[in-house]
Amino acid sequence: MLLKKQILRTWLIAAFVLTLPAVSMAQIKGPYYDQLSAGVTQLNQNNLKAALTQFKSAIQENENGIEAHYYLGVVQARENRDHEAEIHFLKALSLDRTFIPARFDLGVLYFQIRKDKSAMEAFDIVEAVDPGRARVHYYQGLILRRNGNLKEAEAKLKTAVRLDPELAVSVSFQSGVAFYEAGAVESAKGEFQQVLDLAPQSEYSGPASDFIKKIESESVHKKPWKILTSFGLQYDDNVVLDPGGSTLPFGITQKDDLIGVFYLQGSYDWLKKNLWSSTIEYRFFQNLHAESTLDHFNIQDHQFILTGRRALGANELSLVYEFQYVTLGGDTYLMRHEIGPRFAIKHNEKHFSELIYSYGNKNFDNISPLFTSNSDRDVNAHRLAINHIVLFGEKGHFFGGYQYEVDNAGSSATENDWGYYGHRVNLGLTLPPWKTLVFSLETDFVRRNYSDVNGPSPTGVKREDDDVLFIGMLSKPVTEKVTISAQYLFQNNNSNVPVYDYQRNIVGLIMTAEF
Repeated sequence: MLLKKQILRTWLIAAFVLTLPAVSMAQIKGPYYDQLSAGVTQLNQNNLKAALTQFKSAIQENENGIEAHYYLGVVQARENRDHEAEIHFLKALSLDRTFIPARFDLGVLYFQIRKDKSAMEAFDIVEAVDPGRARVHYYQGLILRRNGNLKEAEAKLKTAVRLDPELAVSVSFQSGVAFYEAGAVESAKGEFQQVLDLAPQSEYSGPASDFIKKIESESVHKKPWKILTSFGLQYDDNVVLDPGGSTLPFGITQKDDLIGVFYLQGSYDWLKKNLWSSTIEYRFFQNLHAESTLDHFNIQDHQFILTGRRALGANELSLVYEFQYVTLGGDTYLMRHEIGPRFAIKHNEKHFSELIYSYGNKNFDNISPLFTSNSDRDVNAHRLAINHIVLFGEKGHFFGGYQYEVDNAGSSATENDWGYYGHRVNLGLTLPPWKTLVFSLETDFVRRNYSDVNGPSPTGVKREDDDVLFIGMLSKPVTEKVTISAQYLFQNNNSNVPVYDYQRNIVGLIMTAEF
């Protein structure tokens, strides 16, 4: 990103050189124009400090000097002082709203700092006044592509190259950067190679060559697979069976126990071509109770996840299929299928959103003697969710999400106990490391409104559950690949049907390794 920003800064200065006001300042007498002319000379020689002094002196001579404010903004933009540059571009425009150089460079500045809406507004005004200005179409195309409007972006970039063929090299370079950021490395490599073929001595040839070397190096060293494994001990003060997401009345033991846990996650990128990619993933979970009378609560959970993705500019559309198989005490307990699309939106480098819909079914098996009517719980499930992630600091992030969920159960007197619609709110925070320690906190609140009068209800009312979950974790890296974590979990399921009402606390110590 730093390399990309430096290239765009160069374009900013080039834009300024090509959009100078028509007046020849050397032919105008007076202290203001003398300072202004001296400043432009210094700027053309890249003496930014001297140019800054001259333009400030010019403003002292004439506080409303449009050109001085504009050129001062150009220098400050060159020095990465974005806010100050914006102030002086806006000042120039407040004095003369038709001053196109300031309007254009303000658009470039907004493009640089990813204020795309404001940038597009500025470029639209310039285009209306001067539709033949190639760089306006160029930047409009880059903005459209960054926001996923690929067809409109391509049309704009073609117009830019038609108006100014010399922009072809820049368009290829920026296309390469866009493909690289989207993960389409082969397409990116082709665009960077085109830069070298078109203009091997241009200012873009060095960065393009560096990108090609980086892509080739990453392709050699990047592993298509990832493995993560965790194991540890937990103490649970109220063992509850909850692998399927719904509380069972007879799964609340009111017994405490020490539990060994093991988790394994592996993924393999089996397809990665241009804008398309696909990953297969396997997850395994096993817990083992120390108390032998709770062996029938030992859970083994297998999940297979297949994901296909298509990059859409900076965004991504994917289709995800999940299969889950759970055993309880060695007996088949649950089989779940789920499929649906996901749309990931990249607002900027630190803000991301995701829209999710899924449809699936859960099929429960009867287990004797614990759950002889477990198959009554079979449901078809719909999920609609929106999530947002904000990155901050060094590896810190905040996420929040909302999910609307519906489980459609059977119609018999025992089956309809499990049909509900619900609202889920999920919030999480991971703080940047402090002396290598990482603290994270997550909370999950679910309101479930069941569709029919629940069988165990003593008053004949429809069941309503408020399920609140808090998870806190403090982690410390032991080596580059190994982390040890202390965790605390609190869960409170508040139900108007007493048999479903419970609380539990879990503390644990977990070791995690990545390969």
